[in-house]
Amino acid sequence: MNRPTLRISGLSVKYDGLYAVEDLSVELFPEEVTAIVGPNGSGKTTLINAICGFADPTEGSIVLGGVNLSGKKPDQRYWAGIRRTFQFSRAYLNMSLEENLRLAQFTKREESLSRVLRFTTRASRQIVGESIRRHLDKFQIAYDPNQNASKLSFGKRRLLELARCSISRGRAYLLDEPYSGVFPGSHGTISAELRRSAELGAIVVFVEHNMEVVRAVANRVIVMSQGKVIADGTPEVVLASDIVSEAYFGTPIRV
Repeated sequence: MNRPTLRISGLSVKYDGLYAVEDLSVELFPEEVTAIVGPNGSGKTTLINAICGFADPTEGSIVLGGVNLSGKKPDQRYWAGIRRTFQFSRAYLNMSLEENLRLAQFTKREESLSRVLRFTTRASRQIVGESIRRHLDKFQIAYDPNQNASKLSFGKRRLLELARCSISRGRAYLLDEPYSGVFPGSHGTISAELRRSAELGAIVVFVEHNMEVVRAVANRVIVMSQGKVIADGTPEVVLASDIVSEAYFGTPIRV
């Protein structure tokens, strides 16, 4: 089956006249888990924001599976199959866990929000309920669909965001520091989900500072510095490079 690639060409983003991302070109592939690493201020989050429509490029194009997303709003990119998480949780804190996950299943533009948030039949209640239970269980969130999301810890809110991504069946997942603030005992759950999504044919990209996590999960590493890609390859090659590790991480990092 033909899977869509995500092609970024000549992308530049400026803030106050300074480049946050400069003339960046990269192609991201399905069935691949790609880690984006680099020092603070290197442009990692800006790149994610530009792909998802939360930053306005001054130049360049973003194409997913032949569909040009340049100039499209975040919701239009969502309908095209782009999913993301943020550095800081954006779970709907005034809603229940069930409502958070049901909203993530809102994948048909013609559906009204009120229709998504109510059950039309007893059968639909059962199907949706079982799916929600599976996703809460998978991400180790205690099953209480009526619990308000604001009652969750910071780490559990991040896991709830990942559950929302998982249940929404996207074509490309862009996850900004998904392990940050999560109890280490849940890292394996996140890693397994990234691999599973890639195996199902999705594009999976995540920003990460923990090189042990990167080595364990990613099969491709892109290193950014000053808004540019300065290395791209397998973790074994990229993370063993003295040029990369000494210039952008301070000390050599050995695999």
